[in-house]
Amino acid sequence: MAVAEEALQIADRIGHPLNLVSAHLAVGLPRLHKGELDAAIVALELSLQILKGSNISGWFYLVASPLGLAYTLAGNADRALPLLEATVEDTTSRGRIGGHSQHLGRLGEGYLLASRIEEAGTVSERALDFSRKYKERANEAWALRLLGEIAVHRGTHFVKEAQTHYDQALTLANELGMRPLVAHCRLGLGKLHKRTGNQEQAQEHLTTATTMYRDMDMTYWLEKAEAEFGA
Repeated sequence: MAVAEEALQIADRIGHPLNLVSAHLAVGLPRLHKGELDAAIVALELSLQILKGSNISGWFYLVASPLGLAYTLAGNADRALPLLEATVEDTTSRGRIGGHSQHLGRLGEGYLLASRIEEAGTVSERALDFSRKYKERANEAWALRLLGEIAVHRGTHFVKEAQTHYDQALTLANELGMRPLVAHCRLGLGKLHKRTGNQEQAQEHLTTATTMYRDMDMTYWLEKAEAEFGA
């Protein structure tokens, strides 16, 4: 975050649109992952505004995708879905293979927020297939976690499926050192066990999630975990 702020200062002095697009994107991304959504949205909206004003169309997907995710996490499906759908259309039409699984996964998140569960499942399965085909293991871990979330929303008959997806995502996230995703998986498993009456396992996972969020200063996610935990 400190390096991104330094980059933005340099970009402001230079004034070149591509530098400014890149710098605002760099400022927005870590804030998005920490859950500092207001700050992330401001930075990413600025990046997209400059990009559109300068007709740098080749970078659209790099900015629109995380901005769509930020809107999703902020609970604004009406603003999220057009961006996320446009990102997938853009990368598909341009034949961009690298990272396409991530964009599909973010679209799945948007559909899940909008309660379009079947579409969320279909897109997320595509994200998983794409990530495995092109050996994008980090994106595979995110897709697995999302499929766990979707299974939870499908109801009690999908508990085992949710458990399997969360466990697979957690194993891969641990292997790759993806600490925020590890915490997200722990939170998901905690909620799952709580709803199925396994209070001891629920408390273990939720305690681990809150500890990790606190250690990483991820306040937004810590508050979500504590709300589930009853802290």
